[in-house]
Formats: sequence, C-alpha cells, structure tokens
Amino acid sequence: MRTWTLIALVAAVGCGDKDTDGDTAAGGDTASDGSGVAPLADSSNGQCPDLSASGTTSTFSSADLDRTVTVYYPDDTDQELGVVFYFHGLLFLKPGEKGYDGNLTQEMGSGIGAQGLANEHGVVVVIPEAPVLEREVPVFGTLSAYLWNVEDGRHDTDLTLYDDLRTCVAEEFPSVDLDRVAAMGFSGGALFTSAVSMFRGDTLAAAAEMSGGADISLDDVQFLSFIAEADILTYQSPATKIPMLLTSGGEGDIWPDPSFAIFDFELASDGFEQHLVDDEHFVVRCRDENGHAATRDEVSFAIDWVTRHRFGEASPYQTEGIGDAPDGCEISGEGE
Repeated sequence: MRTWTLIALVAAVGCGDKDTDGDTAAGGDTASDGSGVAPLADSSNGQCPDLSASGTTSTFSSADLDRTVTVYYPDDTDQELGVVFYFHGLLFLKPGEKGYDGNLTQEMGSGIGAQGLANEHGVVVVIPEAPVLEREVPVFGTLSAYLWNVEDGRHDTDLTLYDDLRTCVAEEFPSVDLDRVAAMGFSGGALFTSAVSMFRGDTLAAAAEMSGGADISLDDVQFLSFIAEADILTYQSPATKIPMLLTSGGEGDIWPDPSFAIFDFELASDGFEQHLVDDEHFVVRCRDENGHAATRDEVSFAIDWVTRHRFGEASPYQTEGIGDAPDGCEISGEGE
C-alpha cells in the first residue's frame, strides 16, 4: 500500500526552555457560543496573522515570540465554517542552519491538499509552524529542529499559539462555528495534538492522531533521556469528552530506529488509548504494519474524522459505525 510521505512524516519529541506557569490556563473572557465550548481567549500580544488571502503564510507575535502560520479557507466564507488545526511533525535542520530554506507550512498544506479540504468540507485549515529548538545530545552534539513542546511543563507557549490562532480565525470569519473546531497531526504534531486535547479539550469537537500518543516516562524508555529532560505528556483527563482517532504503525513505528528506540509511537498510542477509554471517551484505534508512516486511506479517514464532529455531540462513528474505515480500525473497548 502506498504511504503518505512528506518531509514532516518523521517522529518528534519535545525539548526547549522551561516554562513555569503550568499548562492548563487558556485565559480570555470572551463569551462562548452557548454550547458549552470554551470562550475565545484574549490575544496574548494583540496581533493576528495575515488572513487577507487563502494560503498566505505570515508571521505574528504570540506569547512574545514570532510565530509563523499558513491559513487556508474556502472560496465561500459566508457559509458556516469549521476549523481544522494541522500540526506537522519534526524537521531537523542541518548543522549551522537557523531555519528551513523553504515554506514549511505551505508545503504541509500542499501535502494534505489544504485548499481542496477547505472548499470540500467548509473549514478553515490552520497550519502553524513549530518552534526551532536546540539541544545538546550525547554522541550527536547540538541538534536543531522544528519541534513542538511536548515535555511536561513546557507546553505553554505552543498552547498560547493555539489559543491565539483560534481567536484570530473566529474574529476574522464571523461564520466560524466554535462547535466545529478539531485538531489533527502526524508524529510530533500528533503528540502536540495530545497536548491540545488534554489541556484545551473544551475547545475541540474531535481530534485525530497518526503516530502520536501520550504518557511516556523517562523511567520506562531506555534512551528517551538522550533528547528529553522530562516525561512526555503525562496523562491529564481532558475537560470534556473528545472523540479520538488514534492510528499507529505497529512494531516498526519507532524513532529513529527499532535498534535504537528513543520513542515508541505504538507504545505511546497504546497508553493514550487506554487512558481515554478508562475516561469513557469514544476512541477508534487503527493499526497497520507500515511503521512510521501513514497511508493515504488513513489520512483521508483522519480528515473525515475531524470534519464530521460537533462539540458535545455523539460521534457519528459511534451512532452509525465506522463503515469504510481503513483495514485495522476498530472501536476501542468493544468486547472487552
């Protein structure tokens, strides 16, 4: 089966400067839409990206940092609009490089067909860029990469970016329905989707992860301390029930290599799945043997997943069944 191969379809684990303010405060006092979804947060720096044309990449200030994002929206913006956040995976930089020689978020948008997705499903597709983080790694030396903050205690600036973008999009497009906001990602982006789900669960109608997960301890993974100083995404119950799609690639879904396993996405997905099922979330789990990659069928299913749900309502996959889901998908917890 052909796999979906973009430059971001590689693993990521978080690192970066220590934050001390905690991970749970979304901030803001704008009224919600009455459905129970969280209100919009106040803008952290009073700025928004350029949303004057679909597919524009721009940089703005969020949490006192310059952040980059590409946003796609339908030709018809008067219709009711949903919002889909897509979080990309890790991209290593060559030694001495300070940034990627290209447009990372536009390339991600092209890879997932973001403009077509926006038009077909009536959604705003938001593709933010992860920060560039550096770490001294034994044996390898200094490594630099675009990498989401997923270590415990270090999520705040990236969560604030999510808050700011949610607010900016909703304020720019009055027809945005806050009950139709969802998140998806691959690899490191899927791990950050876990962070958004756990710490911003009251903003999400649904989430989909391809090779993600949560709840990985330094004590449990032999080589994780090579690149992480804290546990990865210790589980916290989301504030609301979130329909979750978790896809993983079997025993080979390991970074960087099964012979030197720093991060096991199958293990991380298993742990996250069990926590979510124990908390009575509706979860569909898909497994294949493709390693750290996602098939086109799995990507298509993930897109359908994040565009079909509404906040606080039963999943259509729960009421109607998972139908034409890819092989290897099943509803978690059934028959247990």
